[in-house]
Amino acid sequence: MMQNQKLILTMTIAKIIILGDDATPVGANQVVKIKLNKKTYYVKTNAKGIITFKIRKH
Repeated sequence: MMQNQKLILTMTIAKIIILGDDATPVGANQVVKIKLNKKTYYVKTNAKGIITFKIRKH
């Protein structure tokens, strides 16, 4: 076992289910606009209505 190890996370992967007005997941290839820390991202949903994106940590 090694001692003095340090794990530094530089990125987090977020997965979010996008629901429509009827509370069911939206279809594939729907473009979702996300705004984080004054930065805007456009992400497409997969077949299950899920978007996946990476958030870099500084």
